[in-house]
Amino acid sequence: MRVLSLLFLLAVPSAPLLADTFDVTRGDDPPPDGCLPADCSLREAVDAAQATPGADVVRLGAGQHFLTRGDLVAFGELVIEGTGRDTTEIVGSGGPTALRIAAQSSVTVRRLRFAAAGGTAIAADRDHTVTTLEAVDVPGGEVVAGDSGAAGHVALRVRDSSIGGIAACIAAEGTCELVGSQASGFGVMGEQVAVRVTRSELTGPDFGVLAWGAGEAVIEDSTIRGAARPLDLWQAVAGTAADVVVRRTRFIGNTGPLRGNRDAMVWMEDVEFRDNVVAGDSLANGDPAVLLADEAAAWRIQRALFVGNRGGAALDGAVVRVLAGANVVMSQVTFADNTFHEDAGGGYGDTIGVYAADTAIFWLFHATMRKAPSLPAGTPGSLLTVRGGPANVRVYNSVLDGRCAFGGGGAVFQAEGNIEAGADSCGFDPASNEVAVPPIQLHLGALADHGGFTDTFDPAVGSIVLDRAKDTWCRFYPLDQRGHVRPADGVGCDVGAVEKDALPDRIFADGFGF
Repeated sequence: MRVLSLLFLLAVPSAPLLADTFDVTRGDDPPPDGCLPADCSLREAVDAAQATPGADVVRLGAGQHFLTRGDLVAFGELVIEGTGRDTTEIVGSGGPTALRIAAQSSVTVRRLRFAAAGGTAIAADRDHTVTTLEAVDVPGGEVVAGDSGAAGHVALRVRDSSIGGIAACIAAEGTCELVGSQASGFGVMGEQVAVRVTRSELTGPDFGVLAWGAGEAVIEDSTIRGAARPLDLWQAVAGTAADVVVRRTRFIGNTGPLRGNRDAMVWMEDVEFRDNVVAGDSLANGDPAVLLADEAAAWRIQRALFVGNRGGAALDGAVVRVLAGANVVMSQVTFADNTFHEDAGGGYGDTIGVYAADTAIFWLFHATMRKAPSLPAGTPGSLLTVRGGPANVRVYNSVLDGRCAFGGGGAVFQAEGNIEAGADSCGFDPASNEVAVPPIQLHLGALADHGGFTDTFDPAVGSIVLDRAKDTWCRFYPLDQRGHVRPADGVGCDVGAVEKDALPDRIFADGFGF
């Protein structure tokens, strides 16, 4: 019987340590002398939690809770929670940091607000810390996990929160997540730190998302606006980096281009680039408005809209600039009303410029391109410019309502199934393309919501683009810009980004078509 009783006790798992809860009952910050039921400050509650084993909870009531004795340091496994971001407020001392998370600690902060004090509101050590913010407002400060040291492992999770400054991870390894939140900028610095942004908004002015290293980078269902560096991918150590994935995201009103100095593929699907205007110092140095592609990252952009963007003062590529060694492929994309900044003067490549590019790759499939209405009819390179030597430039099944320009031996290497309206400036072979088509025959209509993630041109019945595309490239890309299936009638697919009367895809809606 004793043996059976012993076996029974060994089979039953030991009960976990119950979390202790400490209620904060005063809002000032006196010299700590213990957390008593009716006399417990925030600092005293955190100190008491540190002295007990296991996870603990510090609860703050409504009102302000002041930290006048310097940083509040949190240790171990701890939850600090208020009654709501509009009712509970932590007021820092005005020092460099309000809340500091010690090494090898896991701290969750929820349902409260940090008073605007500038500097860093929350700072976590880089030695194996986990920092989670849930329903937290930090209107005037930053949230940083890690520091400038090369070593360390951190995790930062920001959910349903608003950060007035930047949120960042700085360590060798870890994960930095922003979900359903707002921040000025969000980034990671470290060779194996992953960055994930979901259903969030980043508002600049300096950067949107920084991914400096080789770790995973995923941006989904988000908006990046007002940033000089909306997406900056940089790799300090040689070697292969993880791919970057951007889905269902809008880049609006930014003042500089996406950059990718990283040995990786950048996959972009269902994205919008609208009203990005280069200004200030970038105008002087001639940045493009949307994408600066060089020999590092390879870009694959699918189902995208580029509209109302204004680049800087350089000659080639006001909106997209493809330099020597670059690798860029676009499909199912629409370009409309793109040009140089109004103060920059004229230049080649008001939309796309492939420059000094004897080793560049730029392929364009099923694009609809319309020049800016502000440009004179004969503007050279209002859509595409290739200069500075031969390049691997190919254009398939696209509508070009504007002009191409070339210089220094530049040319389009291959073109099939295209319709060039208004001129014969792109050097397309008339045997496999329609050239010098009167623009009135396009019947594209207005740029508007015709389904899908972005606005598109929906060709009217009778348009010359219907059923004129080369079948080879239709099979290569079976979905149009809206994610609708090509061909619509089973006979032939349409030239350009939209398949007339097509139905939404139900099989490959979440997959990439490259």
